[in-house]
Amino acid sequence: MQFLLLLIRCKKTLDDKKFGILIFLDISKAFDSACFDIILAKLRHYVVSEPFRRGCPQGGKSSPLLWNILINDVFDLSLPSNCHLQAYADDFVLYFDHEDLNLFSAFAIFGRNLCIYLDRLTNQVYLKIRLKINWSIRYSFGLGNYATIFDYMINIHSINENFKR
Repeated sequence: MQFLLLLIRCKKTLDDKKFGILIFLDISKAFDSACFDIILAKLRHYVVSEPFRRGCPQGGKSSPLLWNILINDVFDLSLPSNCHLQAYADDFVLYFDHEDLNLFSAFAIFGRNLCIYLDRLTNQVYLKIRLKINWSIRYSFGLGNYATIFDYMINIHSINENFKR
């Protein structure tokens, strides 16, 4: 369902003649770094009475559910109106769009602010669920009918895309 929503958002960007960038991010060792005290508190909040004594191991049967319970609050965090966040297990997609390519490619909307957005998101996630995020970039690509080169750095990883008409 989340992937379908992402496709719909991309199609709308193209239909509206906007420009967009998708960045696929991974949280390193996500399940291993999950704060189990917060998961337990959330389970108690949702009235789960069984005692839990173990963590959230990678590949465990209950790990996806426990992970979803943990990251649920991430989607309530404050992001700019042209920035959207979606999750697939421990992977996230950060999606930006804007109608003005000059602003978009001149870093006013995307470039300079990307690191600010990710830093803000990282800080908010840590404050909310005590999860230390180590972003690693899996993929990035642009949407729109334009030719420009984007070159950004996040956590010493380069996002360097050459978009063609």
